[in-house]
Parts: sequence; C-alpha cells; structure tokens
Amino acid sequence: MDTTSLNRERNLRHDDFASEDLTRSCEMIEVESKENARVIVRIQDDILANRERNQAALYFGSVIFLPALVAVKPEIDERELISALQKRQDVLSNLAKFNKC
Repeated sequence: MDTTSLNRERNLRHDDFASEDLTRSCEMIEVESKENARVIVRIQDDILANRERNQAALYFGSVIFLPALVAVKPEIDERELISALQKRQDVLSNLAKFNKC
C-alpha cells in the first residue's frame, strides 16, 4: 500500500505531478476537489441504498421466490470508482500544497 501521501517527509516536486495538473490554478484544483467529494458522497449513498435493497431482495428471494435475487446489484464497480476518486483527491491535495493554495 502506498502511504507516501499520508507520511510525506520530502518536499513535493514537479516530477510528482502530471504536466496537465501543473497547469491547474488553485481555483481549478478546488473546483475539481469539491466535485470529486460530491461524487464520492453520492456513490456512497447509492451503495448504502443498494445494500438495503439487496438485503431485502435476498430475504424475500430466499423466502418467497428466486427471481427477486435478480434485483441484487453488485457494489464492486462503485467501490473501485470511489478508490480512484480518493486517489485523485490525494493528488489534488498535494497539488494544492505544491501551488501554495
């Protein structure tokens, strides 16, 4: 597991960022960060709603009929998206520090 963003002891350098990120203004970094945070919360809410729906489908499917199990929605893709967005948030946070925002 990469913990460099959590335990960074060295100074950030240009090499730590993609060239397109280095062109971002503080305002652009803040806008993207806020949008990512909003999307993460929305996905987490969706996962929670799906979990509750899946539990109900499993209960009724096992008690009443098997087709209810078709309603079960996997959460793997959403969790992968959250992970990618959180990694991007780390980059944006470091970029803001680098740019002294």
